[in-house]
Amino acid sequence: MAYPEPKQWKYPFSTQNFIYLGIGVAVIAVGFFLMATGISSDPSDHTTWMNPIAVDVAPLVLVIGFCIIIPYAIMKKQETEEK
Repeated sequence: MAYPEPKQWKYPFSTQNFIYLGIGVAVIAVGFFLMATGISSDPSDHTTWMNPIAVDVAPLVLVIGFCIIIPYAIMKKQETEEK
């Protein structure tokens, strides 16, 4: 009795997925850096979060990184050649 040939398991991520994942991590790091620009070392400074970059731009950059780029990197399928 002959056994069927076992199927070869392909790793689901390609190099392109890892590139997109790296871009997503870099965008998230930039977002956290921009968020840190609003931190003041003076505790009596009540205008700490009046920095528009920390209040408006940084959360937008973080949302783009977490909600768009990282999921795209995970869900992007490899392009296969059809014979």
